[in-house]
Amino acid sequence: MKTLKKKYTVALLSGWMILFNLEGFANIYTVINTLDNGAGSFRQAILDANGNAGTDTIRFLIPSGGGNRFEGSGGNIYAVIEIDNALPTITSPLFIDGSSQTNTNTGSVSGRTVGVDAIVQSAI
Repeated sequence: MKTLKKKYTVALLSGWMILFNLEGFANIYTVINTLDNGAGSFRQAILDANGNAGTDTIRFLIPSGGGNRFEGSGGNIYAVIEIDNALPTITSPLFIDGSSQTNTNTGSVSGRTVGVDAIVQSAI
């Protein structure tokens, strides 16, 4: 039977000893295509983040062209990630950074009531 051991790094800093748990470091996963699954997909980024104990980040850097699906025209285009079935449940802390996409459509949203609990969404 294999015994699992945690990996730690010890650093001496100005006379202080600091212990880091390497398994808890956050990772950044980058979505680079609009496919439903496989390397570089949003689904795969969620799966990878779920496999890491730290608070991870998913960012988007989907290039136009190369078979990626985009809609809109001119400066108002946006990537369309096609999802064939439900995405995996997010099981660990995760920050999804949509602002990292180079052609992100910025703008404002007026406050409105959303969801079955009628929660008022603040304006941005």
